[in-house]
Amino acid sequence: MINSLLSFSQTGYPKEIILGKDTLVALKYNQIREINTSLQEGENCKVILSETEKLVLQQDSTIKLGTDLVTNLKAQIAGYDQIVAWQNDKYNLKEKQYQKSIKANKTNKTIFGIAIGGLGGTILGLLIWGLTK
Repeated sequence: MINSLLSFSQTGYPKEIILGKDTLVALKYNQIREINTSLQEGENCKVILSETEKLVLQQDSTIKLGTDLVTNLKAQIAGYDQIVAWQNDKYNLKEKQYQKSIKANKTNKTIFGIAIGGLGGTILGLLIWGLTK
């Protein structure tokens, strides 16, 4: 990064200065300001990156929670579907029993009607026979 910034520097700078056993680099003020600005922007990017990572973790957590809720709701719906199917089976069984009861009732009424009719006919026949004698 410093190399790229230094490539924009003015001619002759940065300068290497040797003072005793130390080697120093001389820069112009605007070059230092550009370097500082770049460093500050880098720090700002780190802060933004850190905040973005936190948001992504929160979002992942929210998505996991939502997925768990959907899974739970699907299980509840499956349970309710089983209850409804059981209730339908129970209703259908009661309906069949009711229809069978109605049929049995009609059959009993028919048999009873025939029996009464036959008995009545016999009594009537006997009365007529008795009266005609």
